[in-house]
Amino acid sequence: MDILCEDVYTGDARSRIYALLVLESLVAISSAEDPKLILDPLDRLNFVGIMVDSIKQIPNDLRQAVPAGKLTIQLVTVSSLTYLETQMVLGYHNACLALLLRMAQTRNGSIQVFNAGYFGAVRDSEIFATDPDIGIGKLTAYGP
Repeated sequence: MDILCEDVYTGDARSRIYALLVLESLVAISSAEDPKLILDPLDRLNFVGIMVDSIKQIPNDLRQAVPAGKLTIQLVTVSSLTYLETQMVLGYHNACLALLLRMAQTRNGSIQVFNAGYFGAVRDSEIFATDPDIGIGKLTAYGP
C-alpha cells in the first residue's frame, strides 16, 4: 500500500495513473469482504485528504497542459502536474476521481471522503463555474 501511494505522490505521469487504478481496483475487491483492509491504511497515510486536495488543482493543471504532440519530455512536480499532455492530465484526474467515487461507495470510505472536505474542494476548484452549453460566464449558487 505504501509503495502504491508513493507512486501516486512522486511517480511519473503514467505511474501515477496506474497506481491510482490499482488502488481503485483494490478498493473494489475489498468492498465485498472488508473495506477496512484497504481504507484504513489509506487513511493512516492521509491519502484521501491529498486526493481530495488535488481536485482543487484541476483547473490549473488543465491550463498548464500542453496539447497532444507538442511536448517531447514529460515533467512532473510534486505539487501538481505541469507541462504534461492534456491526455495525461485528464487521465490522472479521471483516475483520482474514480478512486474517490469507489471509496465513497463504502460506508467507511464515504466518511473519509466527506471528512477530507470533498464538497469544499469541488466548490473551491470552480470546475462547474462555466456554463457548459456556451462556455462563458461564472455560475454561482446565488446567481450571476
